[in-house]
Amino acid sequence: VQSLFKVVFLGNSGVGKSSFIQYYCTGRFDSKVSTTVGKSFHSDVRAHHGSLFEYT
Repeated sequence: VQSLFKVVFLGNSGVGKSSFIQYYCTGRFDSKVSTTVGKSFHSDVRAHHGSLFEYT
């Protein structure tokens, strides 16, 4: 991995932060995601112009 980015999503409850992150990392959308209380962690590695980037 060439670069590491730490991304934080903040916002009101029920607006879709966890759903957005899950979709970005897995490519799947689940309309029945339970409410996330506290914090949730995901990570993903993506290639861009021949370089690898890790998002956590």
